[in-house]
Amino acid sequence: MGGKHSSTRASAPSADEPRDGEKTPLADALGGSLTNHLLIAMPQLADPNFAQTVALICEHTDKGALGIVLNKPLPMRLSDVLSQMKLEPSSEHIAAQPVLRGGPVHTDRGFVLHRPGGQWDHTHKVSESIQVTTS
Repeated sequence: MGGKHSSTRASAPSADEPRDGEKTPLADALGGSLTNHLLIAMPQLADPNFAQTVALICEHTDKGALGIVLNKPLPMRLSDVLSQMKLEPSSEHIAAQPVLRGGPVHTDRGFVLHRPGGQWDHTHKVSESIQVTTS
């Protein structure tokens, strides 16, 4: 439960700020992409979708970005989601994992962060040790 975002600004950019699709100084310093980096909300950010959040940037290109908020748990566990899909968890440890909100876009879809170990139709490699698969 996350989504594609071209920008997380709470207000319109000024004339001297980068426009959508343009690289920011931070992205330039990191080789042009924020993929596989954490984005931590500034304390003064008032947007309720992103206030006090930590997001993993799973993809960042000139077309936009996909970030998943990592620190907003929902009042449910993975076992609840799996039972809705009529699936059994492989262990109690898996069943007890929290479900996170992920973000305000595509709230009807699930996004699963996981270690490499399979390749499904909608799996995206974030890094050598992290993949994200969507429903």
